[in-house]
Amino acid sequence: MNTEKTNHRATEAQRGEREGKRKLPEGWEEKKLGDISEHVLGKMLDKNKNRGTLQPYLRNINVRWFSFDLSDLLEMRFLEDEKNRYSAVKGDVLVCEGGYPGRAAIWQDDNPIYFQKAIHRIRFYPCCSNRWFLYYLLSLDLNGSLENHFTGTGIRHLTGESLNEILIPLPSSPEQKRIVGILDEAFAAIGKARENAEKNLANTREVFESYLARLFGNPENDWEEKQICEIGAVYDGPHATPSTTSEGPIFLGIGSLVDGVVDLSETRHISESDFNKWTRRVKPKANDIVFSYETRLGQAAIIPEGIECCLGRRMGLVRCDEKKIIPKYFLCLYLSRPFQEYLNSRIVKGATVDRISIKDFPYFSMSIPPLPEQRRIVAELDALSAETAKLEAVYRKKIADLDELKKSILEKAFRGEL
Repeated sequence: MNTEKTNHRATEAQRGEREGKRKLPEGWEEKKLGDISEHVLGKMLDKNKNRGTLQPYLRNINVRWFSFDLSDLLEMRFLEDEKNRYSAVKGDVLVCEGGYPGRAAIWQDDNPIYFQKAIHRIRFYPCCSNRWFLYYLLSLDLNGSLENHFTGTGIRHLTGESLNEILIPLPSSPEQKRIVGILDEAFAAIGKARENAEKNLANTREVFESYLARLFGNPENDWEEKQICEIGAVYDGPHATPSTTSEGPIFLGIGSLVDGVVDLSETRHISESDFNKWTRRVKPKANDIVFSYETRLGQAAIIPEGIECCLGRRMGLVRCDEKKIIPKYFLCLYLSRPFQEYLNSRIVKGATVDRISIKDFPYFSMSIPPLPEQRRIVAELDALSAETAKLEAVYRKKIADLDELKKSILEKAFRGEL
């Protein structure tokens, strides 16, 4: 049996389940993209073979949904007779072939732009509005059915052959124009609301960050300047990475340090023998502070109760002397803007990566108030953090609801219900 043909038939069946078996509104028809447009894939980048004049060109990372990011255009050589084939003019739709397959935007500039092989250029015949198609492609992306057209398992692609097979529901041109007008208006309003929600979310976090900055940036007279080695013990983690297993003690990678807490959502494990080997330097315990000193500089978190874990590479640990400093206070101070700026001033520039010297780290300075003051500060920060988390949850839900509203409006549009 021809496996390739079998897989192709299976894919076609999946597409039919998601797209082909819909009931079209009266007066609408359904056509394959290849029947209502012409498209071409961009030019392959080959420094040894490409000839001509250097020209800026689009890569797939420059194509966003409905817009382009032109802040980092690269250049490649194009011959004059390649201009028509490998450049987009005003009104052309540019669709990502890889990277984020299917992401698309309409080129609106009066000046043409070249594009590389990772992008399809689509020019529609009069029966289909480019903006109608763009909204339809987004609807397929949001409802998950666009993935049915991708090839590849790890790195996915939207090939020209697959692109041609996408079925487009088509009302008359005046009806397309009317519905697109409604979508433009609705998406502009949703975009504004989402922008406000994101701004409120950022402002909520900034209130907390500003409080930390004011608190730790203006120490009181009774605060003492202490080196870290005077208020706790500093340990270096292992200098290699163990093999991970499906169960056993937890292996903490740098990615586990998120906003001051240990994120166990993607927990990795190691064997008991590796755990014993990797904890010879230090075995983390509850209330220890773990931090990154090479990758993702400035990240830190506090070890929670009840987990058995070891540190990954490029991670250090501070075990606070709780007669001198409360671990939660140390963490809050460490993550504050003033101390982060201090850390940045101590960065050692490397040939490939910047780092904080783990040998020098114990001698870094901190401003430490008396213990009663530390307890008061931690209590205030806990209360403010809880309130901040509530507000952040509200704004995140609003953003999610707005995204869901987009999906709902698009579904109605292509059912002919607008």
